[in-house]
Amino acid sequence: MEDDVGTLDSYWQANMELVADDPALDLHDAAWPIWTRQQQCAPPQFVGGGVAQASIVSPGHVVLVTTEMIEQMRGHVEQRHRSNAADRSFGRVATAVAG
Repeated sequence: MEDDVGTLDSYWQANMELVADDPALDLHDAAWPIWTRQQQCAPPQFVGGGVAQASIVSPGHVVLVTTEMIEQMRGHVEQRHRSNAADRSFGRVATAVAG
């Protein structure tokens, strides 16, 4: 885990490391308690079919997913899948040419 979170990219990376299956910094480690006052809030609420995977959702937050957002995410995932497939195909061709 990086020590510096001075940039947006390093802040994002540090948060992604916290939600890993086996994070370097275990937030549940009894030897390293988090000493802070927890504000009393309602539990997180998921609205519109919202789900969270590999996430830390704080009490009091509402995760809202609309049909429009789902379509945008689906389009992004499909575009990324096509891009990754093209990258993999290029890698195979480049390896075949180089080999």
